[in-house]
Amino acid sequence: MQRASFDGGPDRTAPSAPRARRRRRWTALAGLLALAGLLAAGALFAWRSVMGSNERLLARARQALDAGDYRLAEELSNKLLERQPEFAQALLIAGDAAAKQDRRQDALALYARIPNRGDTDYAEGCFAAGEILLQQDHATDAERKFLETLAIDRAHILAHNRLGYLYGVEGRRWEALPHLFELLRHGQFSAEVLFLVGDRAATIVQLDELRQFCDAAPGDAAPLVGYAKIALRNNGSAEAKRLARQVLAAAPELIEAQVALGQALLNAAEDDELVEWLAQLPAAADQHPDIWRIRGLWASRHAQPRAAARCFWEALRLDPNLAAANFQLAQLLAELQPSPAVERLRERAVLLQRLANAVGALYGNRKDLNQIRLASELSESLGRIWEAWGWRRMALSVDPQLPWARQGALKLQAALHSSLPQTQETADPSRWVDLSSYPLPRLDIPGRQTVASAPASWRPRFKDLALQSGIDFTYFSGSHPKAPGRRIQQIMAGGIAVLDFDGDGWPDVYLSQGCDWPPRAEQTRHLDRLYRNLGDGRFEDATRYCGIVDGNFGQGVGVGDLNSDGFADLYLANIGGNRLFVNQGDGTFHEITREAGLASDAWTTSCLLADLNGDGHPDVYDVNYVQGPNIYERVCRDENGRDRTCNPAEFFSQPDRFFVSLGDGRFEEATAAAGLTAPEGNGLGIVAADFDGSGRLSLFIGNDQDANFYFINQTPQPGDPPKFLERGVLAGLAYDGEGRSQACMGIASADADNDGRLDLFVTNFYKESNTLYLQENSELFSDATAQASLRAPSYDMLGFGVQFIDGELDGWRDLALTNGHIDDVADEQTPCEMPPQYFRNLGDARFVELAAADLGEYFEGEYFGRVMARLDWNRDGREDLIVMHLNSPLALLTNQTEPSGHFLAVQLRGVQSPRDAAGATATITAGGRVQRQWLTAADGYQASNQRELIFGLAGLARVEKLQIHWPSGLTQEFADLAADQELIVVEGSPRVTPLAPVR
Repeated sequence: MQRASFDGGPDRTAPSAPRARRRRRWTALAGLLALAGLLAAGALFAWRSVMGSNERLLARARQALDAGDYRLAEELSNKLLERQPEFAQALLIAGDAAAKQDRRQDALALYARIPNRGDTDYAEGCFAAGEILLQQDHATDAERKFLETLAIDRAHILAHNRLGYLYGVEGRRWEALPHLFELLRHGQFSAEVLFLVGDRAATIVQLDELRQFCDAAPGDAAPLVGYAKIALRNNGSAEAKRLARQVLAAAPELIEAQVALGQALLNAAEDDELVEWLAQLPAAADQHPDIWRIRGLWASRHAQPRAAARCFWEALRLDPNLAAANFQLAQLLAELQPSPAVERLRERAVLLQRLANAVGALYGNRKDLNQIRLASELSESLGRIWEAWGWRRMALSVDPQLPWARQGALKLQAALHSSLPQTQETADPSRWVDLSSYPLPRLDIPGRQTVASAPASWRPRFKDLALQSGIDFTYFSGSHPKAPGRRIQQIMAGGIAVLDFDGDGWPDVYLSQGCDWPPRAEQTRHLDRLYRNLGDGRFEDATRYCGIVDGNFGQGVGVGDLNSDGFADLYLANIGGNRLFVNQGDGTFHEITREAGLASDAWTTSCLLADLNGDGHPDVYDVNYVQGPNIYERVCRDENGRDRTCNPAEFFSQPDRFFVSLGDGRFEEATAAAGLTAPEGNGLGIVAADFDGSGRLSLFIGNDQDANFYFINQTPQPGDPPKFLERGVLAGLAYDGEGRSQACMGIASADADNDGRLDLFVTNFYKESNTLYLQENSELFSDATAQASLRAPSYDMLGFGVQFIDGELDGWRDLALTNGHIDDVADEQTPCEMPPQYFRNLGDARFVELAAADLGEYFEGEYFGRVMARLDWNRDGREDLIVMHLNSPLALLTNQTEPSGHFLAVQLRGVQSPRDAAGATATITAGGRVQRQWLTAADGYQASNQRELIFGLAGLARVEKLQIHWPSGLTQEFADLAADQELIVVEGSPRVTPLAPVR
């Protein structure tokens, strides 16, 4: 059979049946494909037509939205959604249009329909939903949406903005920081961003916002963190603890609530709960620097210095700008691992505090170019280049022509790049040392031992006998304390000095006075007063015959024996010129200010006369406050335009001055040569004491809103030129335990915990805790305020004068304080006149505030309290107090405690040492218990105490041993002394001399 061919030639044959079927199928398929092609072409054409229509509709919808025609925008977007229900951009426009018409729930529903394809449309939908939720005060729901936005678009500036705000209001400052920094990096920042980045430790108080968050979403726990942080700021540790626990029960992932809880337990010194809290912290807590800071403070309190150092180092690895960690680590490493890093840490802590102060000043006046420049320079010194650049840009927004700001911004901008961190690596303190080998804290600590004090029935009690005894004195400041717009000098009060000016064995009292402003040299209405103790329960006004007529605006008073003749001399600090008066031994004084070389026009607050170089001749130290144009005339205004007293930060610090005695009645300024210079410092209180057992007087100076000074005396040999080294930060005395400067006023010194070391207590401003510094060794102090139960009771007081006093003579030094505000702030629900306080030492530096009704009528009153001095004016062995107020009578608080313990009173007379023996220490052993006291110079706030050491002996009638260590280096011991007597100990004499008994 011949095969057919496909060209129709002779080989072509008819197909068989199977082949025919296959051809029909292929022919049908080809037809279908052809039809499909035609349909596809039509569909493509139709699709293009539809898409073109959609794009036109979308453009029209956007135009309508931009033009504010929200109904049309919604109508057009709805047409698009009818065609394409998941059209993301149409859903966005529809949601925006609904939101603009205040149909927020509809808008949220539309945004929720946007498909999550991980694209910008979904991110924008999340952000828009977050905005509505935030407007509805649903804080956590809004937070989730903003975080979703950033999960897709890390550079979404508005999402960073909202989270920075939200976290800040909620007290979650650490979580806010990276978002604020992103705003700064992208140049999208405001003054508020710079403030918040510049000082993360500051608490944001936005009560209205928090209240709205809680009302709108009662089950949302996150806003309660903000309430807890505000409670901590306001000294409400119990409330902060309650709120933090409530948050953690509902949202255990909120680490900021753990921070609030830990800080509350730390503040309240609740060790058992704190240990339990430390043990149950989740692993995520290790990523929060404040958790490590709290761990470090706890370890430091419980004698684990290496573990504390490790914790502070870990905190700095997370946040190099945590001031408290820089400060604490500098202290600890100075003892544990001395290295150049210690000084760098110290310097960084100081710079961080200065930056916080500058930022705080700018909150009140954001156009202060001096403070802006300071903030910029400090930020640059700290390696925070982005912030330094930001501050310069802020300055240019105030004055676009500022050369320093313009040139500095250009220079810094050249150094900026996307990978530059908030803090340059070279400025990161965690890289200066490696403490990874140091241990972590141990939680198995022994319980605290109970130390016995006086019986509960021994209740200190005082009675004001000023008028009854003949002291009729009221400090006149030139303005009533409640008068609006007082000048800054009118808030300070004068000084109190206790001295035996006539040598009869009875303590007399000198009181400096103010005057009308401006002062007039010839005025005699308001004069200083000298009251002579007659020894019969009365004082007489000896001013008229003592030779001192001082009508200046009086401040502090110093006492010393300039010529070693046994008669106390006086140095008066004034606004208008300090004055030096020599006691002539006949009940009169003679002024030698100019011939002594001490003329000065600085504003001196406290002052001292004491031998600081060991040559036997007392030197002079002026603690100076502030200076500046019109300083004594200027009146400031608050944010509401009301007159108020100016803040010292609005002026320049006035450097202190030191004058070394030449031994012939003349003095020579040696401030710089002696190393007694330090930056800043608005000085108010001073104490000179032998802090380290070297026999030399070192100086502690309390500064108002600046770092305190601690000048360690390093004079090589007695009589050499005096040399001092400022070690406030490293010693732990410059700031409180959190590394913050405070508005320090009064200072009291004593051995609060009976460990043989001199401790310090400093009074501070309203809404700042007073601070108890316990000395751990000769170079290190620690803030023990909270564990001493002294933090909470002082927080809502503004403390000035303070003294350690053994009121019931049980051998433990109590604390007495006088309080009072500087302005009339009653309209802010803030007390103006304030009650004094008395804290009984229960033993081992644990204190309890005694009820005013138990202490006596004076303690039930309220005053503008200022100056407090210690004395035993009636020589009954029970220490008394004398207190000066603004514009109300002085109080002579006479100790009438019954029953009380026995006592031993000791007065010292130097021979090789200075006559008044300032710097000597006395130690007694009685009943096997050892007590030590220090004879200090210049005590507390603008005061000078009686130079007598009174030891409380409780129920003991004899002292086994009395040891005196003199500034000359001589040590003497006396054995088996009867109690209840006053003794004079003369340096080098083998016997003690009892003072004549009280008449």
